[in-house]
Amino acid sequence: MFSTVGIPLLPAQAVAFGQGGGGCQHLEAFDDETCKLLTEMASDLSFALDNLDRQAELIRYAKELERGRAAMLSVLEDQRTAQAALQQKTGELLARNETLTRFNRVAVDRELRMVELKQEVNALLDRLGQARRYRAAPDGSATAPEGLV
Repeated sequence: MFSTVGIPLLPAQAVAFGQGGGGCQHLEAFDDETCKLLTEMASDLSFALDNLDRQAELIRYAKELERGRAAMLSVLEDQRTAQAALQQKTGELLARNETLTRFNRVAVDRELRMVELKQEVNALLDRLGQARRYRAAPDGSATAPEGLV
């Protein structure tokens, strides 16, 4: 006679994916204690196989996490670079604005002085009884003579 035993390998999903078994030439070689030990061994194997799957899943998640971390660091570095470029451009624009403000002040002051001089020339020509050289603008300032406009 021949004795056999078959024990399913059940993972956590409770769907058998394999079987462990054994055989012996002696009749009733697998008593309750032996069957209990073989069942516990099958359970331990199922647990180990489940954990191998979990370990592979953890490794996959760790790799995804690292890719996400690298992408986030890249975005942060891009943001720092853009912020530095923005600060540099802001400084350049402020400097240009200051230069234009100074030029505007000088140009306006010069034009105002030219108006004053034209008014003085017209006043002197009036005192001498001569024709005005500069005609008056609607705002009262002097403008260029007719032929020079």
